[in-house]
Amino acid sequence: MQYIVYSTNAVNFINISHSIHWVAPL
Repeated sequence: MQYIVYSTNAVNFINISHSIHWVAPL
């Protein structure tokens, strides 16, 4: 269960990172 949660958080983090990159690319 923890592995699934960790994987989900990792995917969400990547999605947020991509969103920030598109909104304000550094």
